[in-house]
Amino acid sequence: MLRSLISGLSGIRTHQTSLDVIGNNIANINTPSYKASRASFSDALSLTLKGGTPPTGSRGGLNPFQVGRGSTVDSIDTIFTQGSLETTGNPTDLTIAGEGFFVLRHGQENLYSRDGSFAVDATGTLVDPNTGFAVQGRMADASGNIMSSTPITDVVLPIESLFPARATSTASLTGNLDASAATGKVPFIGDTANASFSGNLSATGTATGPTSYAKHMVVYDYLGNANDVTITFEKSKDSTPGPPAVLDEWKWTASDASGKATGTGNITFKADGSYDNSAGDTIICAGWGTGGTGDISVDLDFAQMTQTNGPFSPMLSYPVEDQTYQTSMMVYDSLGGTHNAIINFERDPLTANTWRWAIGVSGNNEVYINDPAGPSYSQEIVFNPDGTVKTGATANLVIEGPNGLADGTTTLTPLDNGADGIRIALDLSSLVQFSGAFTPVPSARDGHGAGSLDNITFDDTGTLIGTFTNGNSQKLAQLVLADFHNPAGLVKSGGNMYSMSMNSGAAVIGTAGSGIRASIISNSLEGSNVDLANEFTKMIIAQRGFEANSRVVTTSDAILGELINLKR
Repeated sequence: MLRSLISGLSGIRTHQTSLDVIGNNIANINTPSYKASRASFSDALSLTLKGGTPPTGSRGGLNPFQVGRGSTVDSIDTIFTQGSLETTGNPTDLTIAGEGFFVLRHGQENLYSRDGSFAVDATGTLVDPNTGFAVQGRMADASGNIMSSTPITDVVLPIESLFPARATSTASLTGNLDASAATGKVPFIGDTANASFSGNLSATGTATGPTSYAKHMVVYDYLGNANDVTITFEKSKDSTPGPPAVLDEWKWTASDASGKATGTGNITFKADGSYDNSAGDTIICAGWGTGGTGDISVDLDFAQMTQTNGPFSPMLSYPVEDQTYQTSMMVYDSLGGTHNAIINFERDPLTANTWRWAIGVSGNNEVYINDPAGPSYSQEIVFNPDGTVKTGATANLVIEGPNGLADGTTTLTPLDNGADGIRIALDLSSLVQFSGAFTPVPSARDGHGAGSLDNITFDDTGTLIGTFTNGNSQKLAQLVLADFHNPAGLVKSGGNMYSMSMNSGAAVIGTAGSGIRASIISNSLEGSNVDLANEFTKMIIAQRGFEANSRVVTTSDAILGELINLKR
């Protein structure tokens, strides 16, 4: 009877332990990343009443007679199956899809967790908000590179850091130049004609570092032949406050290939860039007039012209108006300052598929094209008959400070805000020329201003990526993961944490997708893997087992009572 009492008692104890495990599982059904446990039983040591005997020639063998001593808890195992995915919308909530554990530092000890409900503390450190333990990873260098040789440390967000500014070095334009754009012409209406100009002469150059621009104009003779007359504008005087005050002055010179068109004069501009006065405003075209003996006199009017830091854009506004087009792009200097670079396009009046473009810049700085033959302020771009660029697809732009030498040397004059001069490789190869709307726009441009950290996200490798207020993104850190040969051997330390044990093996450190077969899912948490229906089923079975073992105890007690009563 005592043996049955002991067996019943052991059954009660083991089923009580099973109910404890089941209760704990149900209690943690909503605990993020909780892993369910399972109690396994085995029978206790059996008492052998009679040993077995082998068979003989006259009879068969006999099995041993054994009576068990009840049951015992064989093991309590942790079931590391994947929990369900719960979306949270919080970028620091992370789920490990696959194997591995997050690594967290507690003093000099590392703990491990599947719970990725992290937060950022006052110092910018990524921590477990329940314990304050710091999440471990590798920090990126200033360029956003993360090397496998980088020491593992606390992951710290550069909350107060600025993303440094970077000067623009490359830019490109795309779009269409209208093949049907009108060009300025002076038709033959007699031996005297008038022509008016509007547009701009770039104020960025100086008389000592000559600034010039060649404007092409068509003048028709009495036979209707088109003649290309070039008017070259060149800076001749720089303004000074005086006394006496000297205004900015430009000299213009007219010429053609035959040498029959001649003329020269001066234009002055006020300090605000508006027109002041002009002198010598006539072009003589010898032998182009009536009968081929008279001269054509073309009287010029420059009153509508201006002098600003914009690009060269002199255009004929009368009698047949030019069509010129402008586009602009924002560029950055080394301090993150912005400068509006303006490009003016003008179709050549006589040469098919040929355009000339000029460059200007906002502010007081100077811009020019660093041509191998010397600095220039305009350049031709020639198109093929199919509308694609033939020549002039690239240009090297230079922006330097006021009164720069404009010689494209290695050392550029600092800009007016103290930033370094800017060199930009301009790509025009994506432009096309078809009849249609004028649509050139910037298609690509590097460089950016300074920016502070605005937002963070994690990719599937656990790499922390920061988005800055200047629109740039950069890698900041990468979380490391740990895996074990026997994860079930880890010791639960509370707070969804685990620590190593003698039977878990040493932690194998890696990253998601590299050394650890896992990926990281941001804005989500791993739910508990407890199956409530399964736990209820096991709870009913454990309850019945507990009740049955209780009956063994009470029955054995009643029989013992009867034995005791035999002597009475």
